[in-house]
Amino acid sequence: MIEILNVTKRYGAIVALNDISLNFKKGEIHALLGKNGAGKSTFVNILYGRISPTSGRIYINNTEIDFRRYQPNIAQKMKISLVPQEPLFAEDLTIEDNLFLGAEMINKLKNLNRKDMRKKTIEVLEQVGLESYSPTTKVSNMPIGDRQLLNIGQVLYLKETEILLLDEISSGLSEERMRFISEQLKKERKKNKTIIFISHRLKEVINLCDRITVFRDGKWIITEDIENISLDKLTNYIIGENTKTYTTNNGSYFKNHKEKPLLEVNNLCIDHYVSNVNLKIYNGEVIGIAGLVGSGGKQFMESIGGIIRPTQGEIIYKGKKVSFSNPNNAIKEGIVYLSDDREGDIIFSDFSIKDNSIIGSWEKISNCLGINSKKELELFYTISKKLKLKYDNFYDNIGMLSGGNRQKVGVGRLIIMNPSIFILNEPTKGIDVGVKYELLELIREKLTKSSSIILSTPEIEELIMIADRIVVFYKGLIQRVISRSEFSEKTIFKELQGDDK
Repeated sequence: MIEILNVTKRYGAIVALNDISLNFKKGEIHALLGKNGAGKSTFVNILYGRISPTSGRIYINNTEIDFRRYQPNIAQKMKISLVPQEPLFAEDLTIEDNLFLGAEMINKLKNLNRKDMRKKTIEVLEQVGLESYSPTTKVSNMPIGDRQLLNIGQVLYLKETEILLLDEISSGLSEERMRFISEQLKKERKKNKTIIFISHRLKEVINLCDRITVFRDGKWIITEDIENISLDKLTNYIIGENTKTYTTNNGSYFKNHKEKPLLEVNNLCIDHYVSNVNLKIYNGEVIGIAGLVGSGGKQFMESIGGIIRPTQGEIIYKGKKVSFSNPNNAIKEGIVYLSDDREGDIIFSDFSIKDNSIIGSWEKISNCLGINSKKELELFYTISKKLKLKYDNFYDNIGMLSGGNRQKVGVGRLIIMNPSIFILNEPTKGIDVGVKYELLELIREKLTKSSSIILSTPEIEELIMIADRIVVFYKGLIQRVISRSEFSEKTIFKELQGDDK
């Protein structure tokens, strides 16, 4: 039994959770729902001891938590386990070593009991449908969905878990795998365990959970038994009645779909990800890509940018059929791609701010004697001014910049290439609100003057603000293409859930 009383969490002027009071019962699967930023992850991280609330009380099995010393190790002693959205494993270690890291089995001679650890690892792998793996397989060789399953197996079958916190676990799992895990969770419920389940997949919630609680803007909205809930009701609770419409300063959006398309995709297929996608994109248009994780939108964008190759179908660009074997081929044709992994794929951590900004464009400013320093600085100053880049010295390492300014550098590098199509995969990810809207305004007002934009973001409000049309992906198919005149948060949110029965 968990009882929450008047819990608030503030970060300066920002209120992440506002006076939350509710309870969770033994022997139930309780869904915690809300848009991105509603406060769900903050809440479960407080329960797990990663974050301390600003005020309020929490009782677990009638014992009040002392937040002065409450940490994840204390939560684990209280039989609380968390499975985060991105499993935290030591990738260079084996499955076996990861499962027992910090809790190794020791024999009478005080050596590692490899025999029992190996036996238990095999049992866990079988329990979660990963029996094709060897205990000696390195975790780095496992896809994210299988790591998620491994993490679930670890907390269910190796730890004495009584309260299980699941933060968006289904985002990396196939439908078949999620059905399998749902059956495992139902078995755990029968053992009188409490399971708190965060998900954006509402049909999954309705089929699995006993009760739901909805947060919106850090506030508690409702707690209700699942039999009293429909998809429409849930959508209204999550989105709210008074939804907003966002526009840019001049409100000028693309309307001419009678001209020849700049890019045309016909019957595009990518094995396991995308099926029979057909879409036309016009010069000066912003196409928003929406979809839950695993819906196929990301893979569609990567196929246009030369990151992955389609298995079927055709891409027609400027009237000609094209096929890109790698991103450099696409760049040469005027199609550039911005990854959603800023630190891993966008930023060169050993380079300066200046070099990060203009890398990829050195040919433009070079001659037989090498790089023209004057042109190099002119190019950097031009792009830094356009982006309103904030820095002390352009020779400083890129790591000296804030996350938002590092993201600007990544976008600026693409702008210098003067492409016809920008493919921007979550360009506002991990940056503060002020920089976010600066960047969106730049994309909408400046880049569309000479280019088309394909842009994804999990934030519906951002798509409403910037897009001419929104393409919703669901299970690898285009669920719907929504024109600007039909934009609303509720419409888009419902389409994200799909229409299959």
